[in-house]
Amino acid sequence: MLELTLLGTPRVTVDGQAVKLATHKSLLLLARVGLEGRTTRAELASLLWPLSDSSTARQNLRVELYRLNHTAAGAYLHLERSAVEQAGIWQIDALDPAHDLNGTELLSGEVAESDELGEWLESIRETRRTAVRFRLSASVSRHEAEGDLKGAARAAQAITELDPLDEAAQAQWLRLLVQAGETQMARATYQAYAERLRRELDAEPSAEVRRWTEVSTQTSEQTLQAPLIGREALWRELRSSHLPALLLGEPGVGKSRLADEFSAQHRPRLIVRGLAEARWWPLGAVTAALRSLSERGRLPTLAQTDQGLLSRLIPELHADPAAASPLTGASPEQRQALFAALSRAVLPGLRRGLLVLDDLHDFDDLSLEAVRYLLAELLRVPPGDRARVLLSARVPELAHNAAATALVDELEGRGELRRLTVAPLLETDVLALVRTLGRTEGGTRFAARLHAATAGNPLFVLETLRHLRERGDLTDDAGGQWQTRHDEHTEFYAELDLPGSVLSAVKARVKLLGDEVQRVLEALAIMARPVPLDMLEVLTGLDAWALASAIGAAREASLMVLRSGGYALAHDLYRVGVAAGLTSERQQLLHRQAALTLAEAPAAAREVAGHWLAAGQPQQAGEWLLRAAREAESIAAHTEGLGFLDEALALQLTKEVQARAHALAFQLHLGLGNLVEAESHLDTLRRLADQQRDEALELEAEVHLAALNIQKSEFQQVIAITDRLLDAPLLGPLGAQMHLVRGMSLIRLARFTEAEMHLQEVLRLGTLQRTRWSFQVHFTLTQLYFPQGRFSEAEYHAGQAEAVARVLGDPQTIARGLLGRGVAAIAHGKPAEAVPLLREAQQLARLHSPLSVADMITLNLGTALWKIRHRDEASEAFKIAAASQYLPPEIHESATWNLGAISLDIGDLGQALTYCEQALVSAQKRGLPSTVLRRRAFLANIHLLCGQPVDAGEVTAIQIEAAQLNLGEMEHLLATVALRRALLCGTGEEIETYAHALIQTSGPDDEQESHTLLLAEACFHAGDFDDAARWIAKAPPGAWRTRLRLRLLREIVHCQSTDEGRAEVVADARHWLVAPATVALEAAFLAAELARNGQPDDVKEARRRANLLLGSLEGRLERLSLSRLLA
Repeated sequence: MLELTLLGTPRVTVDGQAVKLATHKSLLLLARVGLEGRTTRAELASLLWPLSDSSTARQNLRVELYRLNHTAAGAYLHLERSAVEQAGIWQIDALDPAHDLNGTELLSGEVAESDELGEWLESIRETRRTAVRFRLSASVSRHEAEGDLKGAARAAQAITELDPLDEAAQAQWLRLLVQAGETQMARATYQAYAERLRRELDAEPSAEVRRWTEVSTQTSEQTLQAPLIGREALWRELRSSHLPALLLGEPGVGKSRLADEFSAQHRPRLIVRGLAEARWWPLGAVTAALRSLSERGRLPTLAQTDQGLLSRLIPELHADPAAASPLTGASPEQRQALFAALSRAVLPGLRRGLLVLDDLHDFDDLSLEAVRYLLAELLRVPPGDRARVLLSARVPELAHNAAATALVDELEGRGELRRLTVAPLLETDVLALVRTLGRTEGGTRFAARLHAATAGNPLFVLETLRHLRERGDLTDDAGGQWQTRHDEHTEFYAELDLPGSVLSAVKARVKLLGDEVQRVLEALAIMARPVPLDMLEVLTGLDAWALASAIGAAREASLMVLRSGGYALAHDLYRVGVAAGLTSERQQLLHRQAALTLAEAPAAAREVAGHWLAAGQPQQAGEWLLRAAREAESIAAHTEGLGFLDEALALQLTKEVQARAHALAFQLHLGLGNLVEAESHLDTLRRLADQQRDEALELEAEVHLAALNIQKSEFQQVIAITDRLLDAPLLGPLGAQMHLVRGMSLIRLARFTEAEMHLQEVLRLGTLQRTRWSFQVHFTLTQLYFPQGRFSEAEYHAGQAEAVARVLGDPQTIARGLLGRGVAAIAHGKPAEAVPLLREAQQLARLHSPLSVADMITLNLGTALWKIRHRDEASEAFKIAAASQYLPPEIHESATWNLGAISLDIGDLGQALTYCEQALVSAQKRGLPSTVLRRRAFLANIHLLCGQPVDAGEVTAIQIEAAQLNLGEMEHLLATVALRRALLCGTGEEIETYAHALIQTSGPDDEQESHTLLLAEACFHAGDFDDAARWIAKAPPGAWRTRLRLRLLREIVHCQSTDEGRAEVVADARHWLVAPATVALEAAFLAAELARNGQPDDVKEARRRANLLLGSLEGRLERLSLSRLLA
């Protein structure tokens, strides 16, 4: 199940696991589909990318959908060619009545980039407000009826949040507050409402509102007295056993607070606190606690001897304080006597109580020795009267206090101590704290930001809250609820300013760990990502042993963790705190070292650029941003690459670097089809070349101009430009690109030999390996070799194109590579192999390619399906391509022609003729002689198959024109057409002439059936049944061959075949009559031949098939001629 949270902090989870979205656009996309269901791609593109043109917006949408499809959320989207809708089970909090009391606005803080996005946001918010208001009103009535006035008041308050100026809603809320006894809140609510009404509408509250409260003009400011939250499990652990417990955790995590709260419920108690500032004072911690007891009169009556001993700690206990002996110089025996007196003074008053030893890491050595004595004495107290013991310490500081560590280890070793870790608060705990302090049922987003900014450290949380209140960023509303400007922002928590006290605490904690640890943490702070050990060694300049020791100390202090890829700071809070302690000069030096180190790693170019920029080196940053853009281009991430170039061009770069940036921006825009933007960058590049009088740059600009013209289909212009460049000193990839664009243009101008020479030159230069240009070379060679029948070469280059596409990883390029392989397989007579390739290409293209590419793939998939006799699927594919608005005229014409051919196969003869005639007219308009001749020949063949005579002059004219155009591949086809015409309406002499001509020619495999069987029919006409039988035997199996075998049996009276032989032929005929491979027209002729035996069923079947074919020719002349032929 996909769960979409749109109230508060937006999040997406699938089956309980959070889904990390690549961009914020993905969230808006899911929100649109989740809230409104099926949405067209056009609507999504214009909504999410309003400032982009439609082509760029659609490309961005395809990339966003591709990214989403590679997350767990992808399975819950059904992607169609023109729309996106939900799949599977969705749960959306904004549509769930359980969230009606959540006053958070739907997609709160979302900033609309356009009027369209703004209107949509307001529309969905108003729709939710209306539905929520209706349900909350019903809830108010229900709670009142049940006597639950506070519940009714909560629902009424939620109604006022929908429209804070709605007087009827305010009056209802105030009434319920007063009736529920919440008079103070009612007064505060009224005051805030009255002030808002005056400010926004210059009006006073109505009498109905005033009636329910007495106005109070001042509200007292709340103090932050936080309850103990998130410690329930620890509390249970403490109560579960009388064994002494040691609370461990980082500074500010709440160890002392937990100890105080727990001890408050287990009186009598004694709290002995370690004092960092008094570590030099022997028995300082114990003395401070003893003095507190004395001043509060809590010490028992002491024997004179004990008074004398304890006066070493508190001189006032001596009858003559001035005569009290100092502790300095006391012997071990004297110390033991002192500890015994201390235990007699303290332990009797703790019967069944609690001894708290707080901040054990700050105890001096003698205090720890006294603690060891007291704990030993406690064990002698009967269990029923024995006091509990609770200790607390910070992990890193404890490790630096050898005596404290020894005491803990000793107690643990004897099984007299258990450790309990006090962890930071969870996000849910911070939310509970915010809701309690802020008296609100909302605060989800703010609490999430607060938790993220403070790492859940309770001290940092409260300090940050106080800081925000002091600055006025956190205020109380009418009901005493918190409001903060941070709820209006879309960033997660980056703008949540941390108080100096929090940053100082972090800096102090880091400083405590020593210089070497600080150097490690500083390196991690400026890297802001996991750093491998070897890189950390270079960044810090520490030797291996010192580095290992520093890492150990930092990890023990919970400031540093090991993550995939290396070491990192445990939380972003520590990064901010450590960075805050760096001078600007030190920051720049660290970033410079990071840039140099990452450059050798190697790392992502954008990351290196960021460090050079932070180091105050814009030129180096610009160079690395260009490298990042080139990396993006290599994986077809054009939009990201352009973003890097925008960053680079915003810097003060040299003219040379600017020129390279504009040249790369031109190529990226060209790759996206943004011709206007590409031309703009090209103009700037040419201007820079002119200013610098840089001949090499001028030549590069000329190559780019040729590439731009090929996109504009100005092929003659490309030839003119590259004519000037053929002898120019073009180096490396630039020369290869020139040969490529020239070769591509020559193909479009039908100058194939020259085109092949230039394309092979690109491969010979070998400077474009594994790039988009490399893909284009192989793809273009594939297209070049198809028409020439060089299928093995075409297949090879198609395979190379796909391999390069897979390396690039761009789904659009992969789709084109698969298209090339599929077409090569079709051309090589392997349509079954082509189908899975083209299906995969179609799936990728529908999601990630322009519709023109998707429709082109669909057209070729139809061809492959047709050739393996999947005629229905093929017909649908051809119809899609024929109806496409995005294919060029020649491809649209090809789809129409294929529809005609497949209609002929399935027996829709009228449609076949119509489609083929339309395609012929289109070819004639485009002025393509070779295509026109092929169309005319095929159309003549259809007419002849339908029994419609064709003028002999037409066939002869086609043959002459084909010879003039050197279309040798048409010679055999035209020879079959000429013989078919002669058999239908020619003389015996013509039949003999054209049969002889056909024998002298050879054709491709798919024309062998017509070759052999037309010659057999010519033999029938001449009465030469032996030769007819010979030609029939050479023909491939099929309906036509079987029909002529039946005719042969009928024609030869003296046939030696047995009845069994005739039965075998008839059975074969019945097989081919229903075989999928048999085309409808030939099946009708075969049925007519079978009907000559007079069997009623055969006659009926022949008539049925004839009627179907004739029905498809309604209103055409061919209907009469076909009826005669079938008769």
